[in-house]
Amino acid sequence: MTARAPHPAHDFPALAERWRDLARRAGWHLADVARISGYPIYGLRTAASPRSWSVYASAGIHGDEPAAAWGLLAWAEAEWRRMREENWVIFPCLNPWGLVHNDRHDARGEDLNRGFQRARHPLVSRWRRFLGATRYRLTVTLHEDFDARGVYAYHLGDSSLPFVRRALARAARVIPRDPRTFIDGLAARDGFIRPSRKPRFLRGEPEARWLWRHRAEAIVNLETPSEFAFEKRVRAHRVFLASVAASLRGANDRPARAA
Repeated sequence: MTARAPHPAHDFPALAERWRDLARRAGWHLADVARISGYPIYGLRTAASPRSWSVYASAGIHGDEPAAAWGLLAWAEAEWRRMREENWVIFPCLNPWGLVHNDRHDARGEDLNRGFQRARHPLVSRWRRFLGATRYRLTVTLHEDFDARGVYAYHLGDSSLPFVRRALARAARVIPRDPRTFIDGLAARDGFIRPSRKPRFLRGEPEARWLWRHRAEAIVNLETPSEFAFEKRVRAHRVFLASVAASLRGANDRPARAA
């Protein structure tokens, strides 16, 4: 029997090459931040004016959530000209080994998104070094959820922010909102979660929560349902990011500093 070829969604070399091409075209700094299990972890800076606001975006920390990584790329390829005037820090794929092997975990069987409190971890230490002391107006982390019934988002920051709800509404035009009223033990409404506590099942520090505690004025985490069509999931991430970026560019729609 002939072995099945891997799904193109898990083709990390193709994903990485497109990011390298994009960085060359846009004049961005794409750094080889770390080498983990033989794969490069890339960090990208758009290197705009220091007076501009800074935003962080990442995907691919769970390798079995590929649409997030490809959605991030699709958005950047569509908007790179605008982004050259802004300060973005982007991690295109934080777990290449997991992406290639369609595995939530890394090569050592660890869930990387539960270890950002570990300053000496080979990924986390280099990730923190690349971040430096920058404060981010917003961080956007992109994920997928096997149990999801539609798109949903977590948000920590100013509860009056309308732009996150608008972005989720745009994504919901591609994939309907998750109708559940409780998601991972947290209250949800129209696919929107504003957690006041860390879910009890979480052990360790996720990427988004560490950023919220140490670097960010606001965070948002988008989740798409991994059982839906891949192309729709990619598009949902792309339009969500496009809506967030458009709102941040508006003079009257800025995240307030967290208390």
